[in-house]
Amino acid sequence: MNHIDKDYCPTEQYCTDRASCSTIKKTRNNLVIATALFVVVLLLYFYPQHNKLLDLHKELGGSVSLFSNPKNLNGLIPLSKGSGSFKDIGDLSKEHWKVISFRHGNCTSGFCVKALSDTRSGISKSKNKNKVIFVMLSIDNDGNLASDDQNEGVMNFSLDDKNARQVGLETGVEFLMRFAEINTIDDHEDNHKSLLLNKNNDLIAYINDHRPENLSKSLDRIIASMN
Repeated sequence: MNHIDKDYCPTEQYCTDRASCSTIKKTRNNLVIATALFVVVLLLYFYPQHNKLLDLHKELGGSVSLFSNPKNLNGLIPLSKGSGSFKDIGDLSKEHWKVISFRHGNCTSGFCVKALSDTRSGISKSKNKNKVIFVMLSIDNDGNLASDDQNEGVMNFSLDDKNARQVGLETGVEFLMRFAEINTIDDHEDNHKSLLLNKNNDLIAYINDHRPENLSKSLDRIIASMN
């Protein structure tokens, strides 16, 4: 066969057949076009989502800290000695969003009691209150379940020291990672945060402001924008 001068194929060999070389080039070009279209589709999908997230973050200010790439927490938050026979956060309802708060020991006074009351009140004021469940994880070295007094509407579970640290590592909650160094959650009042999980148990946001009016607004805006 005649050699086709200056006709270079992607295989880094000179083409010995004009038809086969044309086929190789066509395949290569189709792959390039398909890749470019895929990138465009990704940009068209994620860029508006990114902008929507930025707008929502600006609107809610410091009340929440939103995540652009939510982490799924199924299998990462163990539940024990609590409401029902649930073993993990993934065992809870798949039809509800979850607000997860933490308390140290029996939570009988101070900031802990106020945070608990405000969170429960904020959820009850939300237009989406029937779509949200409130989960309280009680932390102590013995893994004892905290008192259920005055906790109607709250699902209570406990975490021992080891599990508390692990949950802290998975969620980034500093209070849990440094559990052994503190005596009460009141010691970290300024850093107190709750977790907001969607129906799939993806960590959508930290809730930083537990005042009822602000919490209910945050819940309503986030749920509306992500449903």
